[in-house]
Amino acid sequence: MAPAELARTAYTVECFLNALRLDDGRARTEIEERLVKWLSRPNSQTGYAVYRDGNIFCHLGKEGSRAIDTIPVPTASRRQAVWCNRKKLSEIDAESYAGTGKLVMLGTAALLLTLPGSAEAAAAKPGFELGFSNNNNNNNNNNNNG
Repeated sequence: MAPAELARTAYTVECFLNALRLDDGRARTEIEERLVKWLSRPNSQTGYAVYRDGNIFCHLGKEGSRAIDTIPVPTASRRQAVWCNRKKLSEIDAESYAGTGKLVMLGTAALLLTLPGSAEAAAAKPGFELGFSNNNNNNNNNNNNG
């Protein structure tokens, strides 16, 4: 796998684990490494992972296929099911997945606040950056009043 493709896979996995609201630490790093290796295996163009009910299920590819590996994630606080492959992620219908293995994509709208660079990430920035933003607003107000 090309370095750029590996980097993209690692970023997608990072977003996937952020969506599960997993805290940074050794356990998360181990899960992240395992998933990146799973999704970047040679000839794994169709491999994917699904989080549901405290577990990540790794599938070879065909929708409805049996999970090949299961990774327990008891510290995940997300209730909704989430799917990812090496390039994308989406919330999915947990009932369809649990019943038939069918992947009914619900989109990423509910995941946006947990992705890097989102509003949640912006709120965690150091105070000096927020101060700069306030100064910018003051400058805009001064320009509009003159």
